[in-house]
Amino acid sequence: MKEFLLGLVKALLLTTEVVVVTFGVWVYVRGSNSIEVPAAWGITIWQFIQERWDAYKAVDVGMSVLPEYLHFNLLSGRMVTVNGC
Repeated sequence: MKEFLLGLVKALLLTTEVVVVTFGVWVYVRGSNSIEVPAAWGITIWQFIQERWDAYKAVDVGMSVLPEYLHFNLLSGRMVTVNGC
């Protein structure tokens, strides 16, 4: 019985490892292919993600230099002004 359970655990771990590696390879290959949208200009998904990340960082820097911005306070349930970052 002990050997059967050990073999079952090994089979489960091997199956899990194969599934994880297969998914990782699929994500890598899919991300390296061109996006099939006419407006994407033939860029890959990784280039698109990098472009969006750079845009996010630029907006984040822009928000941090604002003197104040609105923030929703969950405790009071209303918008409050937060000074600086």
